Amino acid sequence: MPAQPPRFLSAPGTGLPGWVPESLERTTLRARWLVGLLVVPAVLAGAVVLGILLVPLGAMVAAPLGVLVAVLVGLWVWKGAPRRLLRAFGATPLVDRDDLGVLRARGTLELLCASLGLVVPALWLTEDPSANAAVVATSPRRAVVVVTRGLLSTFDPVALEAVLAHELCHLRHGDAALRTVAGALVARLAWVGDLGEWLHRILGQGNELRTDLAALAVTRYPPGLGDALRRMAASASSTRLLDRPDGRATRWLWTVLPGPPLEGDALIGQLDAPRVRADALDEL
Repeated sequence: MPAQPPRFLSAPGTGLPGWVPESLERTTLRARWLVGLLVVPAVLAGAVVLGILLVPLGAMVAAPLGVLVAVLVGLWVWKGAPRRLLRAFGATPLVDRDDLGVLRARGTLELLCASLGLVVPALWLTEDPSANAAVVATSPRRAVVVVTRGLLSTFDPVALEAVLAHELCHLRHGDAALRTVAGALVARLAWVGDLGEWLHRILGQGNELRTDLAALAVTRYPPGLGDALRRMAASASSTRLLDRPDGRATRWLWTVLPGPPLEGDALIGQLDAPRVRADALDEL
């Protein structure tokens, strides 16, 4: 009897054949995390203001001011998250329109966004020799795809398409906002210690593998994604993305984890390791 394809590779009603649907449980958990990351600092700030002003101004004045401060802090966290995360990545807008790698990346983004029904995001660059990419967005209409110099200069069109498809699927999947807000917060709190694993737990174990599966539906050569993951993992040790504390804290936001590859016991249960992901894609 022939082997049956995994159920999660079919998604009737999505308009995207092969799209990996989000379960209600994952969507709800993501929404809770995002609301918590926005509301908790806002409520704390509002409570502090309320406590300071309660005695001299009274409850009638202090309470509205506390609410106003809470709202402003929540908006500040939301609106400022992309900028703070891009700063942690050391990324700048790509303005070189004559570079072949830049032209290829922009053209690939346009083709993929047409397939996914997305507004074409801005393309930013971080000068890093490793091959990697990330997406920064709190809204699909105001997104930024960050690529490394190593990705633009060393990847062929097939591999580049696979990597960009993965990042755009984070955007289409609906988890880019959580990644951006959580990443910005851990980048700002990097002085406290390494919060990278905490960020990984927020994003969800196995989310990168699920996004890989989604990307297969929009790439013209699906096996190219597994090859790209292996090539990115091989270049990850040359990265400088981990030189700064905020870069280390946000390491799980990249397509492939920067730094030395996980080996041996470190791979147990680690569905987001590029080696595990590439091997899983080979089995499809």
